[in-house]
Amino acid sequence: MNPRSLILVIIQFAALLYFFFSGSVFASKMWLLAVEIIGIMLGIWAIVAMNPWKVSIFPEPTKVNELIVSGPYRWIRHPMYASILLICLSLAIDRMHRIDFMVFAILLINQLIKLTHEEKLLQAKFPAYTSYMQKSNALIPFLF
Repeated sequence: MNPRSLILVIIQFAALLYFFFSGSVFASKMWLLAVEIIGIMLGIWAIVAMNPWKVSIFPEPTKVNELIVSGPYRWIRHPMYASILLICLSLAIDRMHRIDFMVFAILLINQLIKLTHEEKLLQAKFPAYTSYMQKSNALIPFLF
């Protein structure tokens, strides 16, 4: 693990801790709660597809990692990042506080930087990753 990865993980967890300790962890509006539940389900699906024992919070691929292209990874290269963003966005919109939107913006930028860093590492480890990138989207199916 390099210092850049550690900083990205610290920022990610600081934002998550903010959202989970600064108010209700469940959105009060039904449509935002639905978005939050979709985010939770996407995260669980991604973890199950990857194998819970192989999940790492750091962007560096581990020695036992294999390229996963099934489950949500069929359409999204980073479903766990998408999950985190969906959950936190629903909470920020539900709370409608300036600080929540600022923390979400920091989290979004952090996740995009982390995603880019991770993709470079995955391309170096898995020759098929570049081809996989052309067949899938980073965070949002059919868009980005």
